[in-house]
Amino acid sequence: ASADGVDWCEGWYRGAYRPYRGFDAAGPAPEPLEGVSHRRGVLFVKPDFWIVHDTVQAEAAGPHRAEALFHIHAESAEAVAGGGVIATSAKGPGMLLQPIGGTVPTATLVEGQGEEPVQGWSRQYGRVVEGVPMRAVPTALLSWPWDGHGDLVTVVWPTAPGERLALSPAALPITAGAGLAAGFQVAPGDSAAVYLRNDTPGQRLEAGGCATDGEVAFLGTLAERGLRACLVNGRSLEGQGVLLRLESAGTAAATAWGEDVIVVASDVAGRLALRCNAWPAGTTPRVQALGRDWRPAGSAEASLADGILSWNAQAGVAYEVAWGTGSAYARRAPEALAAVSRPQLDAPVRALAEQPAARGQRLMIQAEDFSGQAGGEVEVTAGKVDAVGRSFLHWDQPGHAVEYTVEVPVAGAYALTLRYCTADEQARRAILVDGALPDASLGACELPWTGGWSSAASDWRLLTVAGVDGKPFRFHLTAGRHTLRLVNVQGSANLDWLCLHDPDQAP
Repeated sequence: ASADGVDWCEGWYRGAYRPYRGFDAAGPAPEPLEGVSHRRGVLFVKPDFWIVHDTVQAEAAGPHRAEALFHIHAESAEAVAGGGVIATSAKGPGMLLQPIGGTVPTATLVEGQGEEPVQGWSRQYGRVVEGVPMRAVPTALLSWPWDGHGDLVTVVWPTAPGERLALSPAALPITAGAGLAAGFQVAPGDSAAVYLRNDTPGQRLEAGGCATDGEVAFLGTLAERGLRACLVNGRSLEGQGVLLRLESAGTAAATAWGEDVIVVASDVAGRLALRCNAWPAGTTPRVQALGRDWRPAGSAEASLADGILSWNAQAGVAYEVAWGTGSAYARRAPEALAAVSRPQLDAPVRALAEQPAARGQRLMIQAEDFSGQAGGEVEVTAGKVDAVGRSFLHWDQPGHAVEYTVEVPVAGAYALTLRYCTADEQARRAILVDGALPDASLGACELPWTGGWSSAASDWRLLTVAGVDGKPFRFHLTAGRHTLRLVNVQGSANLDWLCLHDPDQAP
């Protein structure tokens, strides 16, 4: 379920769970536990954090202990009060894991644990361990006992480099209906933000001064962020001076973007109603439909009665509710641009003199045949699966440059293709010819994720460097010697070979 401002997904696992505590690896496998299942739901309260709700159940009564594992892409992590974990990195983002609700787990941290149980490893990121094809990463184990049924609700909140965020869990007894309620405070003195999970969607569930008939809901006014109201598969969410109501059951969200702007959206069409104590008494907010880029796309005819603002909403359309001088586009644009901004090498740009296509030419360069490097040292290896000859790894740090001296036999326009692999979601390289970028776009060429490092299986992929038009970029080279310099701008990648070739033919 999804609307602008909220996503919700859920999955079940009813496999053959086995009791591995105290298990001897030399002996036979333990007998499966029949009738044990695990359900995980994830609520994304956009754009700030996720709420992960784990439910474990057993058909037969009896004590059990469950562990929720979180592999963390950070330099370090530490356990904090309430079963939480704070992860930090000096230059990269961090994260807070904070359990809320009635279950307070025991938090344990492992990293690169080789003995049974083997934990704290990742193929994608982490600390390199010599002789091990995996990487050691901080891993949080949140452990709790349960009998018959158990719930663990965890807030997963990304943080800026060096930031340390603390949440205060709040106990929230259910006053009507059946389900689960959990809450937290971001700042002392704030009203508790409330998470509700309804056992009987369509029936009213009340807790913490909030009520919903939805399957899942979240409501809170967060310090420095404002209103966050999320309703999943329901018609109504109310509390704390806020009402979000749909004409028919659906998923909707109301998200503040400053002191005088709220964006509201739903995945069902019909009359949509909002009451909020944010706008001044006697004020009738203006309502405008927003386009995909969040620019105004037309006014919506809205009415205000008894403090409730309502209008006919289209499914999948975001609406700006504003009562001051601000706009959703102006408030969101800097954040959206920052989210999609990418590192770029600061280097001179010098266009190459145009040459005709290098017909029939193909100049293959093995990755390990570099003439120099700076800012780091790659490791040449013959151990990567399906590599042509040798390849190199440990091209991990931004600024690490690898340079090749190339003898171009014939003047012409060449395409450049790389054979690489990466398990990083964001890997980028700058490409310089004779000390300059042939085009500004080559300051951050993206190397898409390939699924791994070619350690256990072939993860190699071919990438032909493209220009802003999406077509192969043409490197106009004169005959003779040139230097080709590849600089790490972001992320890690392994390189097998590179090839300068006729732009109209495959390498």
